[in-house]
Amino acid sequence: MFQSLQHRILSLFFRAGLVSATVLTACQFEPPAAMPEQKSSQGNVTVELKLRSVALAKGAAIARPTDSASITVSAPDMDAREFRFGNGTELFSLPELTPGAKRRFAVNLYRQGRLLYAGSAETTLYTDRKNSVFLHCIPKFSRVSAGVHIPLDFPRHVSKAELKLWNEVDTVTESVSQPGEFLNFHLEEVPGDHNYKLLLQLWDDTGAVSAKSVKDTLWVAMGQSVSLNLPLVTTFSQLQMTMVAEDPQQTNMSFAFPAGKRVPAAFGEMVFSEVFLSPTSIDSSSQGQWIELYNRTSDTLDISGCKIARDGGGSTSKQAILPSATLVAPGKALVVGRAAYPYANVRFSSFSFGTGLSHVDFTCKSGALKLDTITYSATVSDSLAVQTVSGKISQLRPDWVDRRTDPRGWCSVPSHPAVPSEGHPTPGILENGCPE
Repeated sequence: MFQSLQHRILSLFFRAGLVSATVLTACQFEPPAAMPEQKSSQGNVTVELKLRSVALAKGAAIARPTDSASITVSAPDMDAREFRFGNGTELFSLPELTPGAKRRFAVNLYRQGRLLYAGSAETTLYTDRKNSVFLHCIPKFSRVSAGVHIPLDFPRHVSKAELKLWNEVDTVTESVSQPGEFLNFHLEEVPGDHNYKLLLQLWDDTGAVSAKSVKDTLWVAMGQSVSLNLPLVTTFSQLQMTMVAEDPQQTNMSFAFPAGKRVPAAFGEMVFSEVFLSPTSIDSSSQGQWIELYNRTSDTLDISGCKIARDGGGSTSKQAILPSATLVAPGKALVVGRAAYPYANVRFSSFSFGTGLSHVDFTCKSGALKLDTITYSATVSDSLAVQTVSGKISQLRPDWVDRRTDPRGWCSVPSHPAVPSEGHPTPGILENGCPE
């Protein structure tokens, strides 16, 4: 649920004699200018409402703008009465109400006829004191977010991407021009409690669809934020051929369709994406250290015999050589940890990370091919080093994978977060778990 929105409130203040109401801040209302004193019969209520227009924001914690609203007041001694208003200030007079009777106040907020928020409360009003009514504002829409990874070796240039969500009544789309390696879509104000069909499409420079992702049924619950990681399926055939001619008398050929299993071939095909270098005792201290390597290609990479080395390696405490049959699927990550980390794909008891200023290299082909390098420190401030923090995991933001040597592309998340706003670890997959 959009928890932060649920805690936004409407405040209605009622004064003795002429009982006036001012709606404040939450749900995008603001108080009107001060009114001169007016005299009226006891129990007559005048409500002044002023709606504030705000800019649309995509963050789930920020309220959406509204352009109209209605307030309904009901009580045992009166018929329910509804008041509608739009931008500006309007005055509404309610029928004379008997002091001490419990009344129900309900508010609905709209934009372009679509209900965005609703809240209600019951209270007893008295004419000899200031009364307050608090209405919790509940979102009446949902949000769908989708992340997509375009592999580093994707054979066609992607010029446009679009995510579409639709059913018999509603259609919501978002397009991205000039997409990069990681795409993030945010479909806002999706009507909740409905089934939808989902279609993601990528177009190449010729205008042809080169890849897509399809979901025939997606249930979107009311007030929920739905996050998806969508796999891509190419719309064209791929053929990969490898030739090995070690001997003039013999040539070996292998084929892969549509993708293959191969050894890494270029810098950046696998990169460091998450590191936990300073665990506390709750994570077994140094025996809980781990580091993650992400496969950016569309092939399964065989990294058997590849080496992770700290500060040049040379000893078992400074280097780890990956065992045979170490494979990493496309778009997935390998977690290398020490003995006490339970979720590691590969474990080493002696290899460790220091906490001072250090650099770690990941190399293959007996050191002839460097795939990635990272500089870090928990004790030394360096403009080129990722700063590690005791008890926290350093995590690479997906959108910064091409700028991962810039420390601004990294964030720190607790190994055991107490609340969602602190972020969360993501071992085994590259996704944004950074704090909100």
